[in-house]
Amino acid sequence: MWKEINNMENKFDNPNSEPVSESEAASEPEEVSDEYTSENMKTDIFDILLEMYNLELENLTDEQRKIFDNYAMVLTRSVIISGNAGHYWKNIIPNSIRKPENGNGYSADVQPDIFFEENKLELAKKLGQVSEFNNLKVDYQSQILEEEGKENIKQVSYNRFLKNDGKVIIEEIVTNYLTEEHNLAFSNLVITDPQASCKLEIGKLLPEGYTLSPSELIGFEQKINSELQRIETVFHRFTLDKYKGTKNSDSEFYHFLNFKKVCYGDVVKKGGALSLFHEIAHAWQQVYRGEHERGNFEKFHSDATIWLAILKNKYEELNSGKMNEDSYEFYFNHIKTELEKLGIEFDPDNFIYDGQALEQGSLILTRFDGSRFVVKCENFPKIMEAYEKCERDAWAHAILMFRYLKKFGINLEPEFKSFDDFRKYIDPCLDSYQKSTESMVEIVGGRVGFLKRKK
Repeated sequence: MWKEINNMENKFDNPNSEPVSESEAASEPEEVSDEYTSENMKTDIFDILLEMYNLELENLTDEQRKIFDNYAMVLTRSVIISGNAGHYWKNIIPNSIRKPENGNGYSADVQPDIFFEENKLELAKKLGQVSEFNNLKVDYQSQILEEEGKENIKQVSYNRFLKNDGKVIIEEIVTNYLTEEHNLAFSNLVITDPQASCKLEIGKLLPEGYTLSPSELIGFEQKINSELQRIETVFHRFTLDKYKGTKNSDSEFYHFLNFKKVCYGDVVKKGGALSLFHEIAHAWQQVYRGEHERGNFEKFHSDATIWLAILKNKYEELNSGKMNEDSYEFYFNHIKTELEKLGIEFDPDNFIYDGQALEQGSLILTRFDGSRFVVKCENFPKIMEAYEKCERDAWAHAILMFRYLKKFGINLEPEFKSFDDFRKYIDPCLDSYQKSTESMVEIVGGRVGFLKRKK
């Protein structure tokens, strides 16, 4: 993986180089039309600022005009770079290690909008905390604004955290809609590099239709509906007062495919922004490939072990005399059909693993409760290979995005001084995938391969 990233970097730095090979994951970013980089955008944003603050141009003092002019210039640059960065993902994915099967396009969102600034000011005014919102030199968490609607309660809050003694500033506006049973959370994240005079709006890096959300505000579990013989997803309900902001969050970073969300934990910690970009890369992989490789692996394992656990229970009831053979045959045939949909074959009399000798290539599936099952599946190597490649791609793309932004002077991870610093952060992540998959699936006579290490 690391050799591939170095090759990608060389391609980036030399615009006259040959096109990237199939094993490389980058191409030159497309240029954005000049109309988006013109003085017109700055003028438009200047007008938006005046409207936001209820000011008239002719009433501004020279000092006020200078401040507004500088701020408009910063926001203009931020909009352009954020839009270009979003556009840039389009050029990475098609040249991945694992090539996409379709080519969904993306138009850079570099229109002269400053929604985050507008929403921030509106919330600050409603809470009466304008000065606190605008003091970017200290961490800050606002009160929660609640507005009751016909079908839900809307909760909104603002958080700001300084990273590396203020070298990076992270702001988030979190909106949480509450119903009696569920909640639906969204967020806007802006990461500022003061030295580069630029605000990177993370939402502009996402594929169309995707949103951000703190992982802490999303929770669900899968349960077996024995009566209907199916697996159901049950969502939990979280209120915004339980969320203290991204800093020190112990929740994970992940791509929530079903809701088109990129969910994040602690973006402030070392490597947090890199992990966030890693999940954004997964979102783009989904847009181009129409599938979620890690999700495919986890669904394969979850579905298989749930059905096998049900069969084990029925098998034990049969052997204990609690179930007759006709009833068992009914359950067996239904579960066998469901497992065949996954490409799974198994021995009806030898599917519970208890240390017995097994053929090479057999899979030992371990459920969360410790139950272990023996199956065969010709599709599994392809599922595993796709999972491995998409993870390596996503980390490579995250690094490439960091290097792209550094060309504009933006450094979101000041503690990463060298290529080796990236490696030291990413290798343990790859190792965790390795250990996690090995705890779930053991390949008799083989192994999964996120890292080239001996077991």
